[in-house]
Amino acid sequence: MLLSIYIFAAVVGAILLAASILLGPGDDADADASADADTDVDADPGGDVDSLDAHVGGEGSLVSLAGSWRSTRFWSFFAAFFGATGAGLESLQLVASPTVTLVIATVVGLAVGQGAIVLFRAFARNDVGAVPSPADYVGHTARVLLGIDPTSAGKVRLQLQGRSVDLLAITSDEQQFAAGDEALIIAIDGTRAVVSRSTPTTHQEG
Repeated sequence: MLLSIYIFAAVVGAILLAASILLGPGDDADADASADADTDVDADPGGDVDSLDAHVGGEGSLVSLAGSWRSTRFWSFFAAFFGATGAGLESLQLVASPTVTLVIATVVGLAVGQGAIVLFRAFARNDVGAVPSPADYVGHTARVLLGIDPTSAGKVRLQLQGRSVDLLAITSDEQQFAAGDEALIIAIDGTRAVVSRSTPTTHQEG
C-alpha cells in the first residue's frame, strides 16, 4: 500500500516539475520571489538633501516554512522526492520498518522542497534587487519634477532597471528647467544628478 502511494507521489511530482519547466513558473514564482528595489534622493523646500536610500523589500522571512506550503513549487519538489525516496527504500528493503521509511521520505521531501524555495527566492532577489551604481544613471533622460536652475537644485524622475527613481538634480546650464521638461543626466555628484538640456522644450501659457 505504501509503495503505491510513494510511486503515485513521485509520478505526480515529476509531472508538476516537468510542467513548470515547459510552461514556466507562472504566478507562483512571482509570489515566491516578490522583491522590489527603490532608490530615492529627495529634496526639501530649502534644497537640503536627504540620504540616498536603497532598499530591497520582500517577504518577512526567506526561509518561512509556512509561507513555502502555499507554493506549488514546494509541493512539486516535496511530492517528487518524498515519493522517490519512499519507493526506493521500500523496493530495495533498506529499512525494516515502514514507519521509519515514511519518516525518512517525509523529511527528505520537506528538506528538498524547502531548499528549492530558498534557492529560487535567493536567485530572484539577486536579479531584482540589485542597486544601480552612479554610472548606471549617466546618459538617461529624466523628467523634471521640481524646477532646476544654476542657483538652486530641483528634482527629476527617471525609469531605471524597471523602477521609478527620483533624484535631486543640479545644472550648470544657463537656461532653467521647469517642471515637465526633459533633462539629460550627464554625471552624478555625490547624491545629486548633474543634468543638461536634452531637447528644446516649448512651454505654452495657460
